[in-house]
Amino acid sequence: MEREILVHELKTWPEFFKSVANGDKTFEIRRDDRDFRVGDLLLLREWDPVTSSYSGRELHRQIKYMTERGNPWVKEGFVVLGLRTVSDPLRESCSPGTKSRYQMTDRDWSRLINAASRSMFELHDHSLFVKEINTMIFLVEENLRKSIATDLRSLGSSHPELADWAETLACRYARGEEGT
Repeated sequence: MEREILVHELKTWPEFFKSVANGDKTFEIRRDDRDFRVGDLLLLREWDPVTSSYSGRELHRQIKYMTERGNPWVKEGFVVLGLRTVSDPLRESCSPGTKSRYQMTDRDWSRLINAASRSMFELHDHSLFVKEINTMIFLVEENLRKSIATDLRSLGSSHPELADWAETLACRYARGEEGT
């Protein structure tokens, strides 16, 4: 039986977090104290060692490559992980300066990736993946609509010239109508 994809939550110091976020650092060197595997997700949480607290900023990356355990070029007990960016459009806000209220959880991401992985092995039938996508859309649709409505209202409050337009759209999204 194939192992499910895991989400590994990792503390990441600000200077390394910034380098991963801007794309300069596409790898992690980590203690091999977890069951890291290619395909697993990393939730990199920015950690400030001075204040001993999280900043609240997070990045999602997927392991696309890893050195073999016991590789002579890597210090004993460590592993090098090659990273792939995992896009999460729901983490982006539709209005500048505000954070979307709805965010996909690690469980949501894991569920989608597992469905995608399973459907890759069943190339003749992608219906499982399509079914999972439809289920996820159904589950997040209401929260996403509320988030979009909130963000549109926020846009209107910060740009009075757009207030009426933003409120009209916010009401339409809150009712479940799409439209521009």
